[in-house]
Amino acid sequence: MYIRDVIVIIATIYFVAKALRNPLVGMLAYIGYGLISPQGLTWYFASTFPHSMLIGVATIIGFVTWSRPTKFPVCREALMLVVLWIWFFFSTIFSYDQDSAWYKFETVSKEYFMVLLSLAIFQTKKDVYLALKVMSLCIGFYAVKGTVFFVGTAGEGTVEGVPGGFLFANNAMGLALAMNVPLLVYLIRIEENKWMRRIMWLMLICSYPATIGTFSRGAWLALAASTAVLILKSKNKFIVVAIASIVLMIGLSLFPLVASERLTGRAKTLENIQEDGSAQQRFGSWEFCARVGLSNPIFGLGFDYYSLNVYSEYLPEYVERWGLERWKGRAWSCHSMWVTVLGEHGLFAFLLWVGLLVSCFVRLGRMRKVANSRPDLAWGAPLADAVQASLVAYAVAGTFLDVAYFDAYYQLVALIVIASERQSEEMAHSEGTVAGADSRSILAGRPPDPVGVSA
Repeated sequence: MYIRDVIVIIATIYFVAKALRNPLVGMLAYIGYGLISPQGLTWYFASTFPHSMLIGVATIIGFVTWSRPTKFPVCREALMLVVLWIWFFFSTIFSYDQDSAWYKFETVSKEYFMVLLSLAIFQTKKDVYLALKVMSLCIGFYAVKGTVFFVGTAGEGTVEGVPGGFLFANNAMGLALAMNVPLLVYLIRIEENKWMRRIMWLMLICSYPATIGTFSRGAWLALAASTAVLILKSKNKFIVVAIASIVLMIGLSLFPLVASERLTGRAKTLENIQEDGSAQQRFGSWEFCARVGLSNPIFGLGFDYYSLNVYSEYLPEYVERWGLERWKGRAWSCHSMWVTVLGEHGLFAFLLWVGLLVSCFVRLGRMRKVANSRPDLAWGAPLADAVQASLVAYAVAGTFLDVAYFDAYYQLVALIVIASERQSEEMAHSEGTVAGADSRSILAGRPPDPVGVSA
């Protein structure tokens, strides 16, 4: 009866003990617990146990006493995160709803702190690989679980996460599944264990029906975008495009026959945006949040400022159209991460936040360019392609969803920085080795070796 709770508690105690001695294990466990939310899979005492908090505290203590040499990367992405964090603090001081804002600031602060800590803990390519593997397997677990549920309900049930985690809502789950597809493709490519590859293949295949089962149109578009990027970056584009086209045509022809009535109705809303009331309300929310941000360009109105009073002040025609009674007791949001940041924290924070995402794309592009020109650094190309496709999914889904503070995105930012720094170090080391060999050759009276060719 309590077996599942006991197993989860034992696992947490184990990871706490390991984190005290090795914060790398602690950080990996912290990331995994944040995504899979094991407390939501239990029903008794483990459901209220502070799993992530204990692992996080143990990781911090373990890091302070860690004997392994660490180096915090001084880079623009880390600086942007710190400045954003500070700006969030000031926007919270001047926030419209103090109680809600400070509560959300505390949550985001924990997230940012652990991301910055991971920049100091993750030091090698293997660390990056392990972190990606933990993230992908945790999300992939819900891909398999969600597919079984979706098929079992004949396409009528909504695929969601478990209570207590970020992936609880269907939109967040759909985003995570869409972002995970490119990461699974990358991990399958480099994984050496055949059974692990088979598990990853199962998770990859299940990611598509599970995403469809979230009934999140933003997630559908994100999945299409990430898949398209993977196809465009594949080596055998013609073959991949041909196979994808055949599968797509077969899927579209069979869709009306096998899809549930609910799924068919949801898909039709993509064709009739002007007639879809939900979409029109979403556009109204975008305009509302943009007006709030532009009217308060310094600090915005702070976290979670949404209320009928604010709507009435900044977008009265929206309230007049839809009425006040319609929205009582409902969750308020901007329905887009872009205007969420603009409205909550002002224009400067918005530009800085967008700059962080752009900076990641620039860094990934540079990684791929270096990898393509240096065979010894070729490992960076598939990694850059996978993470870039994942970020495309995030950007597309985020246009329609409130996911500005999705912790998996910020962990990807940290992993991008670490991978790029290691690539730069390897390049500098190899060039230094070649330069040293050239100097010795000149002193010995013979011409230096060509660049990139070992002696």
